[in-house]
Amino acid sequence: MVYVESYKGQTWLLPPSIEELISEDHICFLVESLIESMDFSLFDEKYSGAGRPAYHPKIILKLLVMGVINLTSPLRDFSLSEAVAQFDI
Repeated sequence: MVYVESYKGQTWLLPPSIEELISEDHICFLVESLIESMDFSLFDEKYSGAGRPAYHPKIILKLLVMGVINLTSPLRDFSLSEAVAQFDI
């Protein structure tokens, strides 16, 4: 499979970790753990990997769930830059 890499553990110069920007009880951590626990093996089997690498379906689902939770409507207004600001992808 060829997916766009995500670096959840990536550190920054200031602050050292994105997790320091988000409170420990933020809903994004629940969404992260819930979706990470799901089985996406069928997507991996069907994805051919041809062309430009795609975002993993887990990342897309996390963005959609966070968009719904934050009442971002319509979903086309939910840009990737907003997602990056809310989620470590």
